[in-house]
Amino acid sequence: MRITLCAASLTAAATLFTSLPAATAAPSRESSDFTAEQQTLLSHLSGGYKASDCKPMDREESSIYVAAISCNNSRSGATDGVVYFLYESTDTMNKDFDVSFKDATADPTCGGHNNPAAWERKGNPLGRIGCVRNDGTPWLMWSNTETLMISLARGTDMDALVTWWQKNG
Repeated sequence: MRITLCAASLTAAATLFTSLPAATAAPSRESSDFTAEQQTLLSHLSGGYKASDCKPMDREESSIYVAAISCNNSRSGATDGVVYFLYESTDTMNKDFDVSFKDATADPTCGGHNNPAAWERKGNPLGRIGCVRNDGTPWLMWSNTETLMISLARGTDMDALVTWWQKNG
C-alpha cells in the first residue's frame, strides 16, 4: 500500500479500518511488529483506544512522516478509527497538515469552529484542527506540536467527531 501524505492516507485508512482483525492482546516488544517509532505513537493513543486496536502501517521512503499506525474502534463511539502519523519536526508536520487539508474537501460544519483552526490546552497552543470529507465520509484531523503527530479520525457524523475529539483527542 502506498501512502506518502496524510491526504493520500484517507482512502488507504478507510480500507484498513474494514480489514483490521479483532485484536485479542496488546502487542509486546517481543512479539510486536511495531517499530520503535510506532511504539511512540502507541504511547499517545486517543482516549478509548488501546494498543490491541492498532496495526502498523508501511511507510514509503518518499513519505515525509516517520511512522504511522491505524487503529480500529471495536467499541461504540463517535469514531470508526484513527490513523496516527509521527514526524521529525514541527515544520514537516505543519507542511503535511497544510498539503493534506488543501487536497481534501473542507467540511463547513466542523463543530462550529473555523476550519482549519488552531487549538490549545490551558492557554498553550498545541496545533491545528481541521474537518474534511473523503468520498462523503467525515474525517477530523489534528496536529500536536508536543508529540509531533497528526491524527485522522473517521466517523459518520462530523459534529460527533468534534465532540469526541474534545473529550478524547
